[in-house]
Amino acid sequence: MPDPSSAPRQRRIKRLDGILSALLAVITLALYSPVRGFPFISLDDSVYVTNNPFVRSGFSLSTLRAAFVSGQEGFWFPLTRLAHTLDFALFGANAGGHHIMSVVIHTLATLGLYFFLLRATGDRVPSAFTAAIFAWHPLHIESVAWVAERKDVLSALFSFLTLWLWVRYTERPSTRRYALVLGAFALGLMSKPMVVTLPILLLILDFWPLRRPLTWQRLTEKVPFGILAALAAAGVYFTQASVGAVKSASSFPLLLRFQNGIVTWVLYIRAAFWPDNLAIVYPYPDSIPVFDVAICGLLLVVITAAAVLLRSRYPWLLAGWLWYLFTTLPVIGFIQVGMAARTDHFMYIPLIGLALPVCWTFHDLATWHPRLTLPVSALALVASAGMLLVSARQLAYWQSSESLYRQATRVTGPNYLADIYMARLLGANQARRGEAVELARRAVHQRPGVDGVNSALATLLADAHRYEEALVEARAALRIAPNPEVYTAMGAALQGLGKPQEAIPWLRKAIEADPAFQSARAILANVLIRVGDREAARTLLLDPLFGNSGDSDAESLTGSLLIQVGEGVEGLRRLDHAVELNPQNPAAHNNLGSALVGVEGRQPEALFHLREAVRLDPSFAKAWLNLGGALVRMPDRAAEAVPAFENALRLNPDPALQQQLDALKARLGLN
Repeated sequence: MPDPSSAPRQRRIKRLDGILSALLAVITLALYSPVRGFPFISLDDSVYVTNNPFVRSGFSLSTLRAAFVSGQEGFWFPLTRLAHTLDFALFGANAGGHHIMSVVIHTLATLGLYFFLLRATGDRVPSAFTAAIFAWHPLHIESVAWVAERKDVLSALFSFLTLWLWVRYTERPSTRRYALVLGAFALGLMSKPMVVTLPILLLILDFWPLRRPLTWQRLTEKVPFGILAALAAAGVYFTQASVGAVKSASSFPLLLRFQNGIVTWVLYIRAAFWPDNLAIVYPYPDSIPVFDVAICGLLLVVITAAAVLLRSRYPWLLAGWLWYLFTTLPVIGFIQVGMAARTDHFMYIPLIGLALPVCWTFHDLATWHPRLTLPVSALALVASAGMLLVSARQLAYWQSSESLYRQATRVTGPNYLADIYMARLLGANQARRGEAVELARRAVHQRPGVDGVNSALATLLADAHRYEEALVEARAALRIAPNPEVYTAMGAALQGLGKPQEAIPWLRKAIEADPAFQSARAILANVLIRVGDREAARTLLLDPLFGNSGDSDAESLTGSLLIQVGEGVEGLRRLDHAVELNPQNPAAHNNLGSALVGVEGRQPEALFHLREAVRLDPSFAKAWLNLGGALVRMPDRAAEAVPAFENALRLNPDPALQQQLDALKARLGLN
């Protein structure tokens, strides 16, 4: 006979789960609510979203197919690509919408983690607090506030779904339930390949909290998961290697990688318990003291030994510790991908492994010693408040790319990576190119010979029209690691020095190395126009690979070049597109305004864009000159051209322009 009290009890339990879930969701959404006003950042967001032709092209059969066969960006993550494509279809270039979607997925992942742990352990309070740590920890700001890290939140959502389904499968095994687990795991792999460690997590869960004895059958049931994981891992390695992201032993010696990995394991633990001085990028050290490596290695051994010795009484210690070690193993740096020593977003799922021992140990204390319930509860509230306060402060740095890079330099000290990223950001603004060059020089001084640093400096020097210096740095970069950017910088420098015939082979070499490298194509087209081969330039500009990009600067230059080769309609369309992509781009406004001056009936638009160019960048001498030229063409507004020409002269003294201005003043009776 059913217990009459069981129904009300079940209702109370469901109500409590609803309250805890609502608290987790509401506080998480409130914490991250400021991101709706945040922009994209300059690091990777353009690669994954704003300048990504796949994402911008919208949904079609071809894009669906491309999502599953492409290794673009060095990863195979079709589900993440489709998620970005959906966001762009919904929100366009409005970054707020993309951010909100990441927050929503992070919140769903938090709830997924809570319900997985609750079903696996039956312990409501520690499950909820572990989910709260996952939701509110400062280390996770990077994964949620960075649009390019959509792969983190998406893969976590499917990982927790996989684990929940696995617990459900162990309760009543069936082929259907097993297939659902395998399907969820496949979705996780298609979101981010870091999920490859999940088969090991299934074994860890069997140890605790499921307490399933290890048998041959329990091992073999993980084999299909292991096969999928191995295929994904191999795919990641080869796609990363194909784009040069896997660094050679000459860039990062094997011994240094091992030392950095040992120290990084400990640094991540420190950041988990005391999350101060977080940065978007941590520079790779030149060397690591042997003493530091020894101390960190000893600490790892001691923690592992303690977890093993206490496994019978406190099984969650070993389960959590193994969770942490194995989920960080693919990204700890033994196989170095990228240039950073470590990255906060790599702790998105591994942090749970450190949270489990803490939450269940305190829960155990409160359970066996009721007098400790109040102190433990108070400690949990203080820890929650602390996480929320530190996370809110850390989140504020994501309001702009510049604040992120400055924060990185402030907390890490000399940081050549942050300097390079900041230099590239500032280099897009003509008024700040001098500052950009100095930052890049500082990066070269900090880490001479590192792949990508000299080439960045060469590109910035060429953009600043300092061609002799650009040529020197480009040649230095060629000796370190030839790549399309170096070839392009060589071509730009030679073209600027009046050697277009020497520039052409370098630019063609850049295009051969990367057929979709828009910067090289644009510079080559410009050089071909200058040497009189307009037909070759026209053919290059109309090449399908030179299609619409999401880069405002590239679109603006392309539009101007198309007009020069007689493709006025397409040129104006591309110029309009450049301004649409980035309304804050003064060069795009200047190029569009200059092109519209000669179009009948569109002179008012021309003036609007030229005035926007000088408003956005008052030091833009060419825009002032073009504005003056446009006003002179309008007899009733010629007097307005005088201050425009005066500003152009102040910024860039030119005797010919001075004579033109004097003649204009004389004609207007202003002398």
